[in-house]
Amino acid sequence: MKRVLIVLMLLAGVARADDVATYETDGNAAAALTDARTRALDVAFAAAVNGALGDLVAPADLTSFRGDLDRVIVARARLYVASFKVTTEENQGDQLHVSAAVKVDRDRVRAKLTELGVPVKQVVTTSPPSGGPKAVILLRVASPSGVSANYGASAAESVAGLEGIAGALRGAGMSIVAAPRSGPAAHPGGDLPLDDDSARALAGDVKAGTVVIVGVTIEGAGAIRGARTEAASAIAHARILAGDRVLGEASARAGAYASEDAGAIARAAASAAKLAVDAALPAASTELGATPTAPPPPPLVATAGTVFVRFKGLTTWSPIKSVTAQLAQTSGVDRITMSRVAAGEVVLAVTTKQKPERIAAAVRATEGFSGRAATDDGIVEVTP
Repeated sequence: MKRVLIVLMLLAGVARADDVATYETDGNAAAALTDARTRALDVAFAAAVNGALGDLVAPADLTSFRGDLDRVIVARARLYVASFKVTTEENQGDQLHVSAAVKVDRDRVRAKLTELGVPVKQVVTTSPPSGGPKAVILLRVASPSGVSANYGASAAESVAGLEGIAGALRGAGMSIVAAPRSGPAAHPGGDLPLDDDSARALAGDVKAGTVVIVGVTIEGAGAIRGARTEAASAIAHARILAGDRVLGEASARAGAYASEDAGAIARAAASAAKLAVDAALPAASTELGATPTAPPPPPLVATAGTVFVRFKGLTTWSPIKSVTAQLAQTSGVDRITMSRVAAGEVVLAVTTKQKPERIAAAVRATEGFSGRAATDDGIVEVTP
């Protein structure tokens, strides 16, 4: 209770500074239409939101996620428009042309980008002089392709989950300062990328009284059976310090899907990081002491010709690789595909005429396997 009171005292009475930017844009529509002005404004709004995306997302990521961005954000541009003012409106031939100053709520755009798993550029939102405690985020994401962090000499321009964490902290009344880009590169090992003393030292470099340390590890990624979709699962650990006090700490898992591997990994990392920080921060929407979890996946149902092998409680991806290799050599197994990657579980679909008990025996025969593999309602359940 004492720790909770300290945090509430630090965060009380602080207002959030919204990030609303103005974009001068144009739109056209056929003048003969009864709703020509509305349609022309929709074009202008879409252009304004596209401008905001250009400010918030790196060019390479704009290209990679263009389909999702157009479908989910640009096509619903009005959701992100805080206000607008038409500066000119005139007929040009058979077209109605409007020019408008459109104010876009970039915090809302950031929130949707985080939900989609799109990496967001590190943009520091400044607070007014009366702003809340200064906080610095020290985030590391370790994935099969390498390590990405927002601090240190090799700091990345954007790191999955950074803007979601920043949004949670701003919502709690803190102002965010940029992480220092000096010192050693982030290491991939450990739940957290830094010990408390090292984190405090980096926070001191940018004069931040609060430091939020977040470590995210991608537990696994792969293709989804029967769909041209990739999935990934991530675990995140968060620890929040203020001076010599620990204000909160929590862990969370999350799974995500995307049309390609990098997108699934980014989404899973962003979701897990946000869940962990939300749990570490006291908030009205989070029961104190509880760790939020992603919605449970739908139940597995045994089907003819397919045996599902579900892994639970794994901390590394290597046992799945070993079991997959063993099953590939098992008589009667035609194909092995990834069926699902969700919070806390990974499911393989084995196309075979063999019975589940035979598949479970093959799992137990995997070299180095020391866990448990047993059948339950036709599903092979594997635990460490």
